[in-house]
This record gives sequence, C-alpha cells and structure tokens, in this order.
Amino acid sequence: VAREALAKDETAIDEFYAAAASIRTAVEELTYLIYENPEGTIRLASTNLYAKGNTDIPAVFTYFYNRYSIDYAGLQEIDRNTSRNPYDMMEALTTDTRFVDFAFNKNMDYQGGEYGIGIISSTEIKEKSGGLYEVLGSEEPRGWVRSVIEIDGKEVAFYDTHLSTEDEACISNMKEIIKLMDEDPLEYKILTADFNCNREWMYPFLENYNMANGKDGNWYATSGDDYTDIASSEAYGLDNIITSRNIEVVDFKVVDSMDLSDHNFIYIDLKLLDEEVPSKEYLKIEVTDAKNLEEADYTVESYAVLADALTAAEALGDDATQAEINEVLFAIQDAVANLERIYPLISAGKPVTVDGEIADGSAKDVNDGNRYSYMKTAYGNDVIIDLEGLYEIDEIQAFLYGKAPRYYHYTLYTSIDGVNYEVYGEKTNNDIANVKVGDVYQKEE
Repeated sequence: VAREALAKDETAIDEFYAAAASIRTAVEELTYLIYENPEGTIRLASTNLYAKGNTDIPAVFTYFYNRYSIDYAGLQEIDRNTSRNPYDMMEALTTDTRFVDFAFNKNMDYQGGEYGIGIISSTEIKEKSGGLYEVLGSEEPRGWVRSVIEIDGKEVAFYDTHLSTEDEACISNMKEIIKLMDEDPLEYKILTADFNCNREWMYPFLENYNMANGKDGNWYATSGDDYTDIASSEAYGLDNIITSRNIEVVDFKVVDSMDLSDHNFIYIDLKLLDEEVPSKEYLKIEVTDAKNLEEADYTVESYAVLADALTAAEALGDDATQAEINEVLFAIQDAVANLERIYPLISAGKPVTVDGEIADGSAKDVNDGNRYSYMKTAYGNDVIIDLEGLYEIDEIQAFLYGKAPRYYHYTLYTSIDGVNYEVYGEKTNNDIANVKVGDVYQKEE
C-alpha cells in the first residue's frame, strides 16, 4: 500500500496517512521467530550484560531470552541503581517477563548503587547465597553467586561467576570455584561464567565436570571481533557453561549479540540423568600434549615413567570409571611435571634487561620458568638475557603470551660479547602462539 501511494505523481494526504497507519499496524502484529528448546530439555544461558555500555540491556536481552525460550540464565556485569544505569537491572529482568525470581551477589558498591553478578530463573529459587573470592587482584572485586533451583523434581546447585582479568587472581579464583562446587552437597551442579582466562586454565574442571564450550576441542569465540558461529581449535572461548557429569548437554549455541554487549550470549539444552557418565576428554588432551614432547630431550629414566603412564591410558577400556580415568590422568600429569631434561634450562633466573618501557609484568617474568607469567613491552623493543657465562646452546624454547589467540613475529639472537650478534632463529609466519608447547629452535649442525 505504501509503495503504491509513493509511486503516484499526486497522492492525497489521507492516502499517505492510511499507508503509514497500515505499516504501523503490520509492525505491531509482527511475531518474531521463537527458537524453542527440544521437548524434554531445559534451556540455560550465560550472558555478560556489559553494564558500562549504557544500553537498555534488560529490555533488549529479555527479547533475546523470550525469543530463545531461556528458562534460567547466569549474568555478569550487572548494575543496580548506579548513575550510569539508574535502574535495577535484576528487577527489570524479572518484572513482567518469563523470569519470576533472581539471586544477586554484590561484588562492589558503585556509583551510588551496586555492581555484581546474578542468576535469573523462570521458577522460584529455593536457596540463595554468594561471596567474594579470597584473591581479588588490583582491579574490581570478583565473586560468585549460588542458587538452588528445581528441575524435574531434583534440586540443582546453579552457580554463576566472573573471574579476574589478572592471571594470578584468575587462577586462584578458578581453584576456589572448583572447590566450592566439589564440596557442594547437591548431586547436580551447573556453573555459568565469564572466565577471563587462558582456555587451558579451564581444563581442571574436566576432572569431574563437562564443558559446553571447547568440548572435543570445538571452541567458539564469545567476545571481541573474532566472533564466528564456526567451531575452531583456536577460538577465544571466554564464556562457558560447566555441568556435572549427571547432566547431558543436548546442544550448545552461541548467539550473536555483539551489537548489545562485548560478549555473545551462549546457551545449552540440558537433561538430568540418573547417574554420572564418565569422560576421557581431559585425559585425551593430556595424552596429546604428552605425545608432542620429544623423547630425546629427556633422560631415559624420567621419560620411561611417562611412557608407562601413556601405555596405561591406551589400556583403559570403554567401561572405565571416572576414578580410574583420573588416576591415569594424574599419573601422566605427574610424569610430565617430573621430566628431567638432558640439557638444563640455563636461562632461568638470569639477569634480564628490557630496551623500552614495560607495560605489564616485570623483567623477571621473562625467564622465571613459568610459562604462564609474562612481561609486556612495545613491539620492536629488545629483551636481553645475560647468561653470565659462555654456553653451547642446543635449543631455545620461546613461550609467547597466549591468553587470547594471537601470533607474533620476532627474531632470536645470540652473542658472546654483547656487541656482535648472530641470528639463532626467527618467527615470520602467522601461526597462533601455543602457550603449552611454545616455539622451539634448535642449533643447526
């Protein structure tokens, strides 16, 4: 009707009004597509609300939650009556919506209100609790919230958290939330989280739990400009949903919501099982990493222990219990930790100088032997390690910061006088940095 009115050379004003009215009526009667969860499943989501974005987040995300038929959701970065968001986000999300109850943990007082994390539920929450982590880091305090919900007549401990962006605090936070879940008396457990960490740091969850994002090596980017709906072994999966082994994750999805937040929201369709189902996923990861080690680099005695552990892993049958699987897993981890190199690490603890300003970390983090600590400086600056003596260097192994998928270009030099340098190795390709394996350069014969 509108096109016909606009196409005429002369159109009466009442025809324009009629066309506009017909468009308004049609828009009001539009019904958006509903993505319903499969019959017999519960749909549970995780979302970072990005409170500093100043969007009418509750209104927008309620639309998403309705459209995707979300039953429960864990939320991060929530404002309650702050100056930047002068309303209660938790109340807005549970007033005249599909959600009827919420649990909230205040991480800090902020701009005249509160800032923290929360859980919203389409059913009444039976218990609510929360707290701050013991190690908070130097930036904003971080905490956790716990609710008890009922699904199919069974009580489920539903946790939500947002971990520190600082590595040391993040690792400590991770250990603490795992301990909380391990000690929780309820049989069924779920955790939604913005983990803010290296993906490998999530792996300890796999001892007793399952991860939705990263399952079988399929990671989905959930934040930043690298979003894609295609799984990748290199995607930066900050956001995740963890479940106990008596919960089946029927499906996992990432929904593009980058125009509303700096994170996409994720959800799972789940079913409660009558018993736990063992998983070898963590074991497979450790076996793969162990097999990538060069046997020739280690003493015969220390590598023999690892070889025996790898043989035990191959011997595990399909009917192995989780306790049996974890026993072999821990044996491999211990064997790797106790491998003795034929050639010692000669750079550890030696003096380091940096030609330029250090933006993060310190010079001692360059060669402290910890592959997860790091020092950040501007591109093009030189980092010099003084070995305090003359050595025949057989191999240089470089570990580059790999919290987010990225690549590095650099050149390694050696010198016997600090004046004249020779190139030992260089990286010019765009291969993603691997924080567990590193880049290895060996002396040319």
